[in-house]
Amino acid sequence: MILHAIPQGDGESQGGYFYASGHKEADKSGFRLRDETGSGDVIRRYRKEGVTLTLPEGKTLNNIKIFYVWCEDFDVNFGDVKIPRNFDYPRPQKIAALKGVHSISSDNIVIVDAQTLLIPNLSYDGEAPAKS
Repeated sequence: MILHAIPQGDGESQGGYFYASGHKEADKSGFRLRDETGSGDVIRRYRKEGVTLTLPEGKTLNNIKIFYVWCEDFDVNFGDVKIPRNFDYPRPQKIAALKGVHSISSDNIVIVDAQTLLIPNLSYDGEAPAKS
């Protein structure tokens, strides 16, 4: 599964990670997605860059109900978008935009097929609080 994003942001994240889950709501039971460099570390600041995220082996959009940015330090959902049930593959369709705290936002996400999400204009301020 490949997720394409065009992100922008201005901060140094203290705890934001790309996540996906088969559950209906964002929580710590989801799984981390590696960033465009293959790192599973805290996501970096983004400024209108194209990003490709890959789901772990054996996962497709058929296994995913929600995509989100998660703060592990404080168990906080910075922003999410739900993948609709009964999605009609492979016809590309627009779904909701990503919205949340710390300036998490995007334009409407386009699901291209069972393995590809296009996330235009992804923003994240990277201002998550540091764990004390």
